[in-house]
Amino acid sequence: TSWWIAGLWCVCPALTVFIPKSDVLFPFLSTSILAAYAWGCRVDGRAGQIALGLLAGSLFWLGMFCSLAFLALLPLLVLWSILYAWQSTADEQLPLHERLRRAASRLPWLTAGISQLAVVGWTGLCWGLYDLNLPAVWAINFSKHAEFYDHNARTYGLWLPANLIELAFSLGLPTFLLVIAGVIGLGRNPDQNRCQLMLLAVVITWGLLWVSGKNMGEAARLWLFLYPLMLPLAGIPFNGKPVGQARSIWLA
Repeated sequence: TSWWIAGLWCVCPALTVFIPKSDVLFPFLSTSILAAYAWGCRVDGRAGQIALGLLAGSLFWLGMFCSLAFLALLPLLVLWSILYAWQSTADEQLPLHERLRRAASRLPWLTAGISQLAVVGWTGLCWGLYDLNLPAVWAINFSKHAEFYDHNARTYGLWLPANLIELAFSLGLPTFLLVIAGVIGLGRNPDQNRCQLMLLAVVITWGLLWVSGKNMGEAARLWLFLYPLMLPLAGIPFNGKPVGQARSIWLA
């Protein structure tokens, strides 16, 4: 199933549309950030957590250096960290307050802290060496983005379905339908494993982006960095199916 899902990425229409724009590089960065951070949260030993935290933070800084859109990964990582810590106490019969206390102690404080330290460190180094104040640049970019909608008025209600339609065709309509089926399957399974927790965090983060109205145009390009994170949702309809049945779903 993992190989089938990876194969879907090769046929994502948005890749063909936007090559050779730099946006096509962003999915590699976003998945690398997520992989490094998640691995850092699960690995045993402080050395591994510190190394992977540094890697995740450095890649996140590089992403922010390229595009402000990477800021969307921050709530995704925070949400996944909370869900991951909460799920780790699921098998323990404890009162709610005690479960909350234990979940808080199991949050990936070291990996998250080192990641933040890496971002601050690279930003400070850039400021010191090149007199480049990146937080000020990011603030200017954010305000300029808001000005676009002041000059080019968009109707929020009309852009909600428009974004979905563009997502469907840029992700690929068959893949999009599998993703929808995966989201439905995710909601029907209360006993979520660790992989599904990450997918739940992806769905919630993307849903917040969608309803925020921050993107009323060019959904295919601006959300391209999130597309690989949606693809595992397309694998949920295959989960637990016999090989022949899963293959039939795939061919359909």
